[in-house]
Amino acid sequence: MRNIAEYTVWVVPAQMALGLFMAVIVNQKLKARTFFRSAFYFPSIASSAAITTIAIFILNADGLLNKVLSFFGYDHHTAWFYTTTTALPSIAALNAWTTSGTMMLFYLASLQSIPNDVYEAAAIDGAGQWRTFWKITFPLLKPGTSSSPSCRSSAR
Repeated sequence: MRNIAEYTVWVVPAQMALGLFMAVIVNQKLKARTFFRSAFYFPSIASSAAITTIAIFILNADGLLNKVLSFFGYDHHTAWFYTTTTALPSIAALNAWTTSGTMMLFYLASLQSIPNDVYEAAAIDGAGQWRTFWKITFPLLKPGTSSSPSCRSSAR
């Protein structure tokens, strides 16, 4: 039960924050917006076996992550999936990354349902981007957030 609770504490906020961050990015008018939408959603539809194989390569004791850390002066030889202190956070991070694309779709749909009039009024009032996000966008995302699958399943 402790592992389940700890896993939930790691995964749910991470996937929701990452999904919201990606949705806000791809909701902007970018040149390669379609590419980024596809790239951010790709881990959600990719094969679990392929993702696990790549994650083992990256998080192995002599893997890519440890080599990058040693380049920056942190000499690690941690096998991230095999050490008791790092296994659960590593698996939770991997799961949050692979499911954040689905959360991005829910947030993107909610973002696109917010009328532009609200943003225009905020701009006329002189609200900056950060204040507009926290006072307008974030509260108006609540209907979409409470109807997402992870919130429905945790409410049961």
